[in-house]
Amino acid sequence: MERVARWSADHPDVPVQMHLAESTLEVARARDNHNQSTVAVTRDAGLLKPNLICAHCLQLDDADITMMSEARVCAVTNPRSNGKAGRGIAPVEKLRNAGIPTGIGSDGAMSGNTLDLFSQFAPVSMFAKLLGGSRKPLPALDVVRMATIEGARALSLNLKTGSLRNRQTGRPDPHQPRRPAPSPDLRRLFHAGLRRHAERHHRHYGRRPLADAQPAGADARSPQDPARRHADRHPIQGRNDPHRRGCPMTELAAILDAVDANLDDSLNRLFELIRIPSVSTEPHYKDDCRRAAEWLASELADIGFDASVHDTAGHPMVVGHGSKIAGPHVLFYGHYDVQPVDPLALWTTPPFEPSLAPQPDGETFIWAAAHPTIKANC
Repeated sequence: MERVARWSADHPDVPVQMHLAESTLEVARARDNHNQSTVAVTRDAGLLKPNLICAHCLQLDDADITMMSEARVCAVTNPRSNGKAGRGIAPVEKLRNAGIPTGIGSDGAMSGNTLDLFSQFAPVSMFAKLLGGSRKPLPALDVVRMATIEGARALSLNLKTGSLRNRQTGRPDPHQPRRPAPSPDLRRLFHAGLRRHAERHHRHYGRRPLADAQPAGADARSPQDPARRHADRHPIQGRNDPHRRGCPMTELAAILDAVDANLDDSLNRLFELIRIPSVSTEPHYKDDCRRAAEWLASELADIGFDASVHDTAGHPMVVGHGSKIAGPHVLFYGHYDVQPVDPLALWTTPPFEPSLAPQPDGETFIWAAAHPTIKANC
């Protein structure tokens, strides 16, 4: 952490993200080795400062929250991931009441079974209510705020993204706004937008459309419905959409078309990587871990990256740099290793021989060793 803190001091405009107070084991090690909390250890390392994004934040006490607030850090909660792991509930209400901007995240796909941000809304609210023993914590407006303007603040994007304005006053929505008149009905507007998003998604990936789904007590398909009128004026640009030409969404549509056209080649390359048994926790797979790293570096080089394999105290690390151009820079971080595959007797197919498994509902799963989504992200 001290090394990262020194780097951060030289690059103050670049946010640093770390998992903080995520597990009881982490907290215990900090107590045993440093006689203080993980937040205090982070502070003493020089990393607890305004450009730090703290993920998870499950094992916090009031003193930790005070330190985080005084350091003006930001936080991101990952409710589905934390619920799946059974690690606890983040004290979101306390964080926000202490003035700490708190956004909503998903963690990795294998950690919470989804990267869908909308699917985090219900659990983040319900967990806060369970922790507070009341219906009052995190009402819907606060959840939406966390997913939008407050999340942007947590990522230091608020000055770039701006915010919605109050339609009555014309002023930016304050941190604690009065409830605006619900016109059009936000529930139906959200539903119509999600339905169209789902139809777009299903056209590309073969899943069943949700054309007949609608919220209780609302006809989202009625021509008189404000949500329907809004959706008709702002259609999703699909492959066969007559409005597609000349629309800003055409670039995204072209990308999705390219993904579809090259899907077979992408799957073949993914399967090559999955066939390498890179189990990082078992010593006899050490050579396979290096082979996976070298395979990944070669693939990155083939698509134009300056990629290389670097030795570490553990398994090798792959680093790739794209061409240097003006504008924002993006960092992609992922794993090439997988979890152990034991017990083998419970596998219906060989774990390192991926296979496609069509499902009755039209979806197709990949059966392979220990969360192929980790390698798929690579």
